[in-house]
Amino acid sequence: MRFEAWRWLRRNESELGNTWYQQPLSPQAPPTELLIRAEYALVRGETDTAHILLANLWQIAKQGHYISLMIEVLCLQAWANKNNSPVAESKLREALTLSAQGPFYFVWREHQRELWPLIQAGDFTAFAPLISHIYPNHTPKPEPLSEREHALLQLLATGLSNQEMAEQSFVSVNTVKTHLKNLFRKLEVNSRTQALRKAHALNLIE
Repeated sequence: MRFEAWRWLRRNESELGNTWYQQPLSPQAPPTELLIRAEYALVRGETDTAHILLANLWQIAKQGHYISLMIEVLCLQAWANKNNSPVAESKLREALTLSAQGPFYFVWREHQRELWPLIQAGDFTAFAPLISHIYPNHTPKPEPLSEREHALLQLLATGLSNQEMAEQSFVSVNTVKTHLKNLFRKLEVNSRTQALRKAHALNLIE
């Protein structure tokens, strides 16, 4: 029945899934059922219930050293804390660190819709190569940068101000601002911080 519930959840067949979810939880319920129930709780907005289930699952995963289960619990905990950015980011960092130990990409891809916005909102520069393998379709190559834009991007990564970049490039500050505006447009970002995160993810910074 728990595998049917998983399919109901994935197919958004809420009526069937809710009927199963509302049945009493057996004390002998296996980890897979706890996991699906936790995800159902998140979908229904029952965050407190999800936290309890995930805390129990974390103990099971840690005791058995089940890496894939640990990763999935951390991912769901990040989702459960989507309104608490520091906690969500911490959970994702821990999950990414564990994911570097082996090919656990399938765990991330099952929850791509929920996790990708959290990854975009955080600073995961150190994990950029791993993230590009996990979500290759979410790191498309941007519109090609001009030689000047590419050069300014390298200067941007050093933390220089617009004035300092202008001096090093032998152009006016207004010219730098124009190039940065075009750079941000091509990278589809709105700030220096976002530009650097995106550039690292795309391996545009030397």
